[in-house]
Amino acid sequence: MNTQVDFLTIPSITLLKKEDMAQVAFIESLSNTPSWTEDMFSSELDKDNGFIYGIYYNASLVGFILINTILDEIHILKFGVLPEFRHIGLGKKLISTVLDLYKDETEKYVWLEVRKSNNIAISLYTSQGFEIKGVRKKYYADNDEDAYVMVLRLTKLKKITL
Repeated sequence: MNTQVDFLTIPSITLLKKEDMAQVAFIESLSNTPSWTEDMFSSELDKDNGFIYGIYYNASLVGFILINTILDEIHILKFGVLPEFRHIGLGKKLISTVLDLYKDETEKYVWLEVRKSNNIAISLYTSQGFEIKGVRKKYYADNDEDAYVMVLRLTKLKKITL
């Protein structure tokens, strides 16, 4: 699919609902293997700590990020962008906007795993400040590939008093 991108169109980011999970599962099927199903994504929304944010472009959902929050930690479990909308900054905008939502007066850590062979994703995450902290051997069941464990320390926002 040849998509023309209008750089004057402003993408919007919003918290997704269960009715969005079919499109999330479709994006997932084009982004990650093995892929999660619509039901698997929906079950994450049933949890008190599960959130899925989406990025819309021209009123169409083109990317998502699934996070779990646990005390002072945020875990990015899934992330995907439609292939025709990759490499134009939408994924970076989605990640940075969502992480900004979780900055407050407390320090937090954001964790994720990424395939060692996924240099594009690793580059995206490092551009956002993530660092490789370890390796999970044979993490991916489809081919026994190792995963890098990456972490980002969200710094505290300074309270301004006038």
